[in-house]
Amino acid sequence: MNNFLLRKICSSAQRITLSLFSNWKIYGSENIPSTGPVILISNHISNLDPSIISASMARPIWFLAKSSLFKNPIARLFLNLYGAYPINRPTSDTTAIQWILNKLEDNQAVVIFPEGKRNFNGLQKADDSFAKLAIKSNTYILPIGITGTEHMQYVTRVFNPTGRITINIGKPFKIIDINEKPTKEHIKSINESIMMEIAELLPPKYQGIYKNKLYKDESLKQKTFQYYPKDTEELCVE
Repeated sequence: MNNFLLRKICSSAQRITLSLFSNWKIYGSENIPSTGPVILISNHISNLDPSIISASMARPIWFLAKSSLFKNPIARLFLNLYGAYPINRPTSDTTAIQWILNKLEDNQAVVIFPEGKRNFNGLQKADDSFAKLAIKSNTYILPIGITGTEHMQYVTRVFNPTGRITINIGKPFKIIDINEKPTKEHIKSINESIMMEIAELLPPKYQGIYKNKLYKDESLKQKTFQYYPKDTEELCVE
């Protein structure tokens, strides 16, 4: 049995447990690109977030996980089945970055948690390296807001996910072409704008430091991001 089939089985099993034991809702499924490279970004509040996001997507996804999680043989098994790749933190892991770029070149969907770690007190700043990756890849980014998983921190909870779990999927966007090398200030500004795309998909108590930073003028988005045309139906799943 190949890994792709095992991943499909695992995601299907996760959908069953979510349907049986939790109040699991997905909003914005029409925004998911059905083909082509895409970076999925989300807030991060539980070790189960990757598997739940995977179960909520209509296409296979890949994601990064901190290397220490792979030391536990049970966790390593599940991580491998869900398409995980280890990343060393807090240093910049060039091997992991190249792995992401390779997956995108192969038209895959990769999940990244820009905060770099779980945050239980709401959304926090992303590392500046994420904006650099987004610029370098020139790939559409799909923002996701996940709520209701903070009480599930152990890998074994994949068998018994409970509570009200919501996946809110925003509109895909990419960063407008930058003709010159971006400055540090520009990088920080792009990171802030990207994180606000996630924050807008979350209830206030999950918005963290972005609670009072949301866009006051929607036209500001258009200066930073290029969104999928609304009429491009073939790029999205139903």
